[in-house]
Amino acid sequence: MNPIRLKPQHFTSALILLALFCYFVEHKIIDKQATTASEILPEVTSANLDDSISKGLTMVLFYTPGSNLSANMQSRLAKLRSEAQSTVRFYQVHVDESDSLIHKYNISLTPLLLTFKDGRENQRAMGLVPSSNLEMIRDRLIKTKR
Repeated sequence: MNPIRLKPQHFTSALILLALFCYFVEHKIIDKQATTASEILPEVTSANLDDSISKGLTMVLFYTPGSNLSANMQSRLAKLRSEAQSTVRFYQVHVDESDSLIHKYNISLTPLLLTFKDGRENQRAMGLVPSSNLEMIRDRLIKTKR
C-alpha cells in the first residue's frame, strides 16, 4: 500500500478555502446582527439628541453604517437593552448625518459609546467593547443615579 503524500499546494488550498469559509460566515452573522440591532435601537439626530438625553440615564452609540465594529456594538447594546429592565435608555447616532454632534462631543473614531446622566456626559468607551464591560458600564451608570 502506497502512502499518501501531501504537497505544499494542498495545504495552501486548504487554508484558502478555510479563510473564505470564515469570511463568508462572519459577514453573514454580522449582517444579521446589524439588521436586528438597527430595528431595536432608536435612531436620534442632532435635532433631538439633547431632548433624548436631558433627563435620566442614557447610553448613546455613535456608529458608522457598514462598519463591522459598529454593527457588532449595535448588536451588543441591543442585547443589553433587551436584557435590562432598568431605567437606562439606549439610542444610536449615525455619524455621517450628524456633523454638529461630532464636533460637539469631539468624536474621532467609531464605534463610540457615550453615557449621560441628566444631559451631562458621564463616561465614554471607544471601539468594540465586550458585553461584560458594557454591563459594568450600565451598572456603574445606574449607581451614579443614587
